[in-house]
Amino acid sequence: MTTVTSSAIIDLSTKRHHRSIETRQKLIAAGLVEFAAHGFDGTSTRTITARAGVPSAALPFHFAAKEDLWKAAAERAFGEFHTRFGTMMETTVNHPVRAKAETLLVELVVFFAQRPELYRFMANGSKPCERLDWLLHTHVRPMHEMFDSLLDELDADGVKLPIHREHLFHMFLGAATAPYALARDFELHEGISPFDPEAVSRHARALIDAFLPDLQS
Repeated sequence: MTTVTSSAIIDLSTKRHHRSIETRQKLIAAGLVEFAAHGFDGTSTRTITARAGVPSAALPFHFAAKEDLWKAAAERAFGEFHTRFGTMMETTVNHPVRAKAETLLVELVVFFAQRPELYRFMANGSKPCERLDWLLHTHVRPMHEMFDSLLDELDADGVKLPIHREHLFHMFLGAATAPYALARDFELHEGISPFDPEAVSRHARALIDAFLPDLQS
């Protein structure tokens, strides 16, 4: 008769727990890619589980509905953004506002180059619905607030904006993310990948020159 010790049971339970966490993370990562590429309605749970490399039967153990997985994917994408730039706003709070603005805007472009799925996720969620309202209120509004706070500081410092500020956020967002949303077109036209560090740096500089030409004055 085989005796199963308590430590063996704990070890088995721990392994199962780790596998469960790993499976959940795989589903979220795959969901983010699929939802970003095809939108909520254009994505099936079958394609997500196939990309994640897990059985379809595993999905209900982690997410009761496709919308729950969609929200988890949104939390993954935007959570990283909020953590990264929330920290940056705190660490640069006492920096000269013009240097702070340049640092933040450059890092925004770098982030969008590193995480192109974030904007694609937003763009594929344009149909009015409760799900979109949740995304806008929970994750996009803080992006607006961060951008508005930066513009307030620039205005107080006498930096002139060449574009009315009510349009600036969306215009900057569109321009900052376009090379990464249209990566193949950019590469064919420019002869270099938009994700190349040199291309990212030039793009960030061009955006600052275009949207905040008074920054260096």
